[in-house]
Amino acid sequence: MSIKIEKTENKNELKLEFTIEAKKFDEAILKVYGKSAKYFNIPGFRKGKAPFNIVERMYGDQIFYEDAFNELVPPIYEKEIEENKIEAVSKPHIDIVNMKKGEDLVFTAIVQTRPEVELGKYKGIELKKIEYPVTDKDIEHELEHMQEHNARTITVEDRAVKDKDIAVIDFEGFVDGKPFEGGKAEKHELGIGSKTFIPGFEDQVIGMKINEEKDINVKFPEEYFSKDLAGKDATFKVKLHEIKEKKLPELDDEFAKDVSEFDTLQQLKESIKEKMQAENDHKAKHETESAAIEAVAKNTKIDIPSGMIETEVDAMIRDLEQQLAYQGINVEQYLHIMNKTRKEIEDAIDSIKNDKSARFKGLVDKYFKLISNEIIPLNNCEDIRTIYDALVLPEIEKENLPDGILFRKEPVQVVSATQKEKHRGIMPESKIIESLDLCLDFLKNDDIDSLIKISAFHYLFGYIHPFYDGNGRTSRFISSYLIKNELDVLLALKLSYTVKNNINKYYKAFDVCNDRKNKGDITFFVVTFLELLSQASDDLYTKIADLNDQLNYYNNIINTLVNEKVLNDKQAKCIFILCQNRLFDDTYMNMNTLTELLEKSDTTTRKILKSLESKNLLVKSRNKNQYLYSANLDSLSSQNFTKCFD
Repeated sequence: MSIKIEKTENKNELKLEFTIEAKKFDEAILKVYGKSAKYFNIPGFRKGKAPFNIVERMYGDQIFYEDAFNELVPPIYEKEIEENKIEAVSKPHIDIVNMKKGEDLVFTAIVQTRPEVELGKYKGIELKKIEYPVTDKDIEHELEHMQEHNARTITVEDRAVKDKDIAVIDFEGFVDGKPFEGGKAEKHELGIGSKTFIPGFEDQVIGMKINEEKDINVKFPEEYFSKDLAGKDATFKVKLHEIKEKKLPELDDEFAKDVSEFDTLQQLKESIKEKMQAENDHKAKHETESAAIEAVAKNTKIDIPSGMIETEVDAMIRDLEQQLAYQGINVEQYLHIMNKTRKEIEDAIDSIKNDKSARFKGLVDKYFKLISNEIIPLNNCEDIRTIYDALVLPEIEKENLPDGILFRKEPVQVVSATQKEKHRGIMPESKIIESLDLCLDFLKNDDIDSLIKISAFHYLFGYIHPFYDGNGRTSRFISSYLIKNELDVLLALKLSYTVKNNINKYYKAFDVCNDRKNKGDITFFVVTFLELLSQASDDLYTKIADLNDQLNYYNNIINTLVNEKVLNDKQAKCIFILCQNRLFDDTYMNMNTLTELLEKSDTTTRKILKSLESKNLLVKSRNKNQYLYSANLDSLSSQNFTKCFD
């Protein structure tokens, strides 16, 4: 055996030419024949007893070449890579020069190698010290969360409704003396001050007493989502059944004993401060290290080979497959449901080749977090910034990077296509933080329906607009995560796609609620968001049901072909697998995957594929050094399919 190594025109790339003696290749062919002989059934011979030359004559002298190559080459390749101290970072691209029985096996392998790093200036780099001290306000805020979490709801009977109460009411709405659809409910729990009803409604409930009945007069906003009700006066007949209030525990030593292992409130405060400071110090350390790495990296030169990136992406996709398996679906099903294809993943890889940013990694991390059981902290503004950094920060242009402690320092406007200002984000950063804290507290309110909370939070995040860029992607991920926890992972994953397909409706909901004439009523957005969520659910169900119907259709045809002895069981199983793959993915399947799924040898799988191809049930294409296969659905579904087998 001999090997010749030379550099190619491309940087960090080697071409290895292998020459393996004919004797070793012939031995590999006989070895493969010995392993697969039992699968050959040739007339005139007992199964598995047909001589080598007879099998070769029946199926062609090249039938064992591929398997012999795969048997012989990998250990030789790995040994030579190690002995020649080649730091390969990619899979080899194999090109067969000569592969014939009785002749030397000659092939080339092009492989990318680890790049050299030209380290720039790193001594004397100045870094700004980052610190996040814990304030008394931070501790008070955490104690308030603990109070809310440990609060109890009690029924009161000796007074009228006041702000922050929960009023249990019956109501029925009338416009022009006639009831309207969706305007009636019984024993509805209304949080006073939640602003979930038409402006003015909750204010008029204040002061009502138990069993009191009252007519409440309001006016629907001009931009109300229902055109039949927009701008119209309405009367609601309301009856109060019950008044509830939330009792917060006193912040004292007894409270500390109930919620922690400490005996005094002071000890609890000190523990909270210590824990928060540790978290802040960790964050500061991480940001300092990142700043140092970024500063050094700016002066460092490195050409990352595309194969190195592809290898990393392959590993990420394998992890994705594993995580999806825990949810009971495979990648093809997932991609189909998400209206994605492997081609899009390949395009993403190409974008990484051209742009060394971590765009694809952020995208995949997003999917990982949604489909895994990982708990994503969502308790404070720091958690929001952590999500933002992981998902979209690598995609943000330099001029749009956050420049505040967590968010932006400067004003930002949302403009129309004609550059007319539609909305101005909240300012300054302290107000952004305060507003987001209130939104996060709102999410923890157990008295409000979860989907209403998610919808409202989604709107409010967009209204606050904490970042210069990436607000939509961040809020959609947070909403998807919350929906996943509340409903289903597939529905959560479908949300972004549904929003994208209804982007005008989605933006209109923002515009309507941002309009000053709307006076802060976000009902239109909440309803629109829930409609999109309902549509995502319907689309998901319809798609899965349609795929199931199609699969059953083709399965019935396959069973008919088996009954008519046009197909045997092995062929039927193979074509059914290919039908599944064709329905759930636009790509073809390679032979290795088919061999694994069929639980047969390479030789048997190749025989099955050849027979299906002869029956016009198979579509075959070539990609680089391997064949890919798919079911010929047109042939299967043809009314005159029997003509294919004449």
